[in-house]
Amino acid sequence: MVVALVALSSSLASGAMAAKLLTGKDIANKSITGKDLKGSTVTGKHVKNRSLGAKEFKKGHLPLGEIGPVGPAGPRGPAGPRGPAGASGSDGADGADGADGTDGSNGTDGTDGVDGAPGATNVVIRHGADNNIQAGTILTATVECNAGERATGGGGTSGSAVGIHLKHSVPTPSTQGATPTGWAAVYENTSANPGTIRAWVVCASP
Repeated sequence: MVVALVALSSSLASGAMAAKLLTGKDIANKSITGKDLKGSTVTGKHVKNRSLGAKEFKKGHLPLGEIGPVGPAGPRGPAGPRGPAGASGSDGADGADGADGTDGSNGTDGTDGVDGAPGATNVVIRHGADNNIQAGTILTATVECNAGERATGGGGTSGSAVGIHLKHSVPTPSTQGATPTGWAAVYENTSANPGTIRAWVVCASP
């Protein structure tokens, strides 16, 4: 009986010491498998974070996590090398020549104009008589072409006397649309002495 009690006491003491001193170091690697563990005795809280990788799980045992939001677009990469030049295209077909235009018809000749009257071929200068102009007065000197002649120009002279000035030089008659047949020269004597004036005309005839 004494021996049995000593053996029991020793056994209990050894079990208590084993419960206190048994650690992972005392267990050989790969000596404990899943069938040696009671179900639900090892949970996530008994596993150190990041200590298990995908290779620790069988295919299909590792659930997929939720897909996170799309990250921002990265910077644009450098341009790639230029590709080889493409083959030259074939030449297009030549266009068809356009049709020649139709020649226009010649215009009709205009009718001949009516012959004009013969121009003046005879030109002559004629002058009038001398006219005495008194000091401080205005006087008109005139001259006429011969019959059938027309006046084409004219003027007057005062003998280069000082103070006698030509005021007007006009054909006669001097009305609008009339045929000129003579000339008139109007002078003014601003000097203190009398003088002489004369009218001239250029006459033309066929």
